[in-house]
Amino acid sequence: MKLVGMILDDSELDRILAHAGCPWICPKTIGLTTHFHVGNLPLMHSPLQTCPLQPKGYIIESIGALMKLSILMLAACLISGVPARAQDVFDPSVWAQSEKLGKDIRAVKARAEADRASLTESAALPLPFAPSVTFEIRAQMSDDMEFVSAIRAEESSGLHRNIFGSVDGRDYLRFFSDRIECIDMGRCGNSIASVACVRGSKMVLAKGYSLLNIPQIARIGIVFHEARHAENVHDNWPHVLCPEPFKDDSGNDVRGIFSGELMAGEYACDTTPFGAYGTGLVMLKNISKHCENCTDKVKMDAGLYADDHLRRIIDPAAVKTIQDDLYR
Repeated sequence: MKLVGMILDDSELDRILAHAGCPWICPKTIGLTTHFHVGNLPLMHSPLQTCPLQPKGYIIESIGALMKLSILMLAACLISGVPARAQDVFDPSVWAQSEKLGKDIRAVKARAEADRASLTESAALPLPFAPSVTFEIRAQMSDDMEFVSAIRAEESSGLHRNIFGSVDGRDYLRFFSDRIECIDMGRCGNSIASVACVRGSKMVLAKGYSLLNIPQIARIGIVFHEARHAENVHDNWPHVLCPEPFKDDSGNDVRGIFSGELMAGEYACDTTPFGAYGTGLVMLKNISKHCENCTDKVKMDAGLYADDHLRRIIDPAAVKTIQDDLYR
């Protein structure tokens, strides 16, 4: 679909509408002036009557020039019946293109609503992103949670049932949404190893998170590790100091799997199977062993990162509990 020299094809429009709801651009009346918004971002204003729908989403990165926006905004309002006198406000070419696009949006809206109606309750929850989170991170994390929502398995370990319930996307999303009320960008200490952290019920993604070149399942492990830290009980499951020296079974120094930094003497270990490392381990190892609709690659990666987490559990009794639950 060509609009004012720019391209917005149906697949992109369909993706945006399905993600943010439809219509996703509407004017908001303030006094006698209508201010057009995408999300909370003001774009232009005109003395139109208000559209009865609320604006949704942050999708400015997917749009383009202001002229194109005016067409899209008017087209969205045409869906719900904008007053006829509004035609006098716009250039005739804008109005004509808007009428055509309004019809196209109605068709896309019908497809998106049909898609939403066909989704099961396992569909990924909308994530509570703060405005500072980049479009790329929003898209990536939304895709990650969409993947999580689809995970299914008949079997699960005892520790997993204690922490999450079943190996099921619905239980994972419930675990996450019960603990995290906001996702923001910011600093998480001075170490490059700290790619994410929590402050109360807010999850903070550090700069290093956006630079990680790791499998999707590893990113998922990170955010569920951090979600465990958002629990007020047990003092947010704090880490303990790793021993000095800190060696693995082969006698090698234990290093962060993402940063490569030495972990000896750092607050980067746990003494319980129920802490943040144990939680991530239990989730990943159960996916590795039991997920019925995951690829072999996903299950292999999940097992690899679970095994790395096990090195951070330094209490022998806790290690035995995990091994009896997942490694026998």
